[in-house]
Amino acid sequence: MKLSYQHANPYSGCESVLLRIEGLLSNQTVCILIDSGNSVNVDDLLDADEYLTAICLTHAHYDHYQSLDSNLRDGAPVYSTSDTKELLEASYQVGKHRSAVDHDSVLSAMTTIDGWTSIVEGLRVRALPAGHAPGAASLLFAIDDGEQTRTVLATGDFTLRRAAGYPGFETDLPIDIDVCLLSATASEDFESTATRALKTIYDRTTAGSTVLITAGGQMGLHLGYLLSHIATERGRTFPITLVGQTAILADRLDYDLPGVSTVSEFDAPSTVLTRGGVTIAGPDVPTADSETSAARLFEQIRTDGAATLVQIPAGGGSPVRTATCTVHSFPLKNHPRRTTIDSAIKSLAPIHLIILHEIGPEADQYKDHYSSYVWATSDQLSHTLLDETGWTPPPWVSAQVERYVTQQRIKSRQPISADVFTSEAEFPSIDRYASPDLEREGITPRVISRATSGEQGIELSDKKYGVEASAADEEAPTESTSAVTERLTALNDRIAELETMIDQRLSEHERRSARVIDVQNGVTILRLDEEINAESGDNVDILPPS
Repeated sequence: MKLSYQHANPYSGCESVLLRIEGLLSNQTVCILIDSGNSVNVDDLLDADEYLTAICLTHAHYDHYQSLDSNLRDGAPVYSTSDTKELLEASYQVGKHRSAVDHDSVLSAMTTIDGWTSIVEGLRVRALPAGHAPGAASLLFAIDDGEQTRTVLATGDFTLRRAAGYPGFETDLPIDIDVCLLSATASEDFESTATRALKTIYDRTTAGSTVLITAGGQMGLHLGYLLSHIATERGRTFPITLVGQTAILADRLDYDLPGVSTVSEFDAPSTVLTRGGVTIAGPDVPTADSETSAARLFEQIRTDGAATLVQIPAGGGSPVRTATCTVHSFPLKNHPRRTTIDSAIKSLAPIHLIILHEIGPEADQYKDHYSSYVWATSDQLSHTLLDETGWTPPPWVSAQVERYVTQQRIKSRQPISADVFTSEAEFPSIDRYASPDLEREGITPRVISRATSGEQGIELSDKKYGVEASAADEEAPTESTSAVTERLTALNDRIAELETMIDQRLSEHERRSARVIDVQNGVTILRLDEEINAESGDNVDILPPS
């Protein structure tokens, strides 16, 4: 058998890849396209005597399916999870009347991955959790090679965190991974930025503001999920309205969230905006002179000093910077930290590691970093991973590295039992959890739940909401309510950011608990429950209980 890979769009996304498998079918190479992003052209990738066997889709973000309809050929099915299919169909529904995409052909080609799903004789695929976004999955391929089974794991975009209830990526698998196609995009500040954004939204809403969140459809759904459970845990429920595509996605995936309603279409913006409530609409920024839901709703609150716009930009346009209403922008991209990627790869321990979704220096940083053959190529050449002689190293690898990988990876592989293809094999489930867990979503609830101006009784004052100022107040030269609120919000944001930073820094060090034995004459005596690396006379820092 021969196994090779080829980047499908190395200069415009680098998230799509073509796998070739020779030896499974007589006189025919099995060609699998994994994701179909910007500028992917299968006709250019395949030789004249090659056929497209299948397209496999990891998730329904636009950068992973942008060219999907133009790459349908040879009757190839499109494999995905059932939830990704639902999300793709919902996205197509929104844009159907204003795009030239052949939606019907794509949807008719969709095939659901259910457990181990056979693509051709000797080639199976299975969906595993990926985190990152609702419905996202990593894809595990098992390839028969005589008496052996070879495995390829395409991570897709992933996080170890949950995503709107969907489980995160797991590395503890009942099967060795031979080849890992790694989506290597990293984000170092998702947790802290998401927590600050949610605290800002929560504070402004409970203070009585009309809050509009503009976000992409799946990110908007994710935020609605988090806000609903934050409000429920705090006992401060408020109306959350999902609008447009975000609403359609929530309905497609059968979300039933406390305090959340969905409105796919609206005539008057005022009908979906509520004082003391949250409205979530797309796209990610309210582009001027646009007929999108976000733009129409922003026009309604632009001149309202007691309203709030919270933007979650994802690179689609420039955020609004100033308006009479309070304006915030929290760039959020749900990817793992670089250290998380390192940990995942060291745990998976693949023979071959292929870097996707990064090029140039961002991809090069992964070279010589693992006990694997690392491919950080930025070309559209076909590279051999396995042939009749065995696993094939990259041409630039030294004999010393080849010996090391052979000892550390190839010789340590365990034979794959046929049991892994039965229903009893314990692979992680891709099903959404019934119960929420904010910390597993990467959110720090204790930061959001700390006392805020709204919870201390400082409400937004505005005559249009029936709150009248006293005569003394009218005579005093006071700062405008919106300016005060904006400064308080900015201060709260900064405090939350610092608290989150402290929490993260502290979590990196071992904590020790101590018991207070005696307090008298200005001296406190503590007894540590465990020993620490300290000597008599050393000074140590104590973190009081919160």
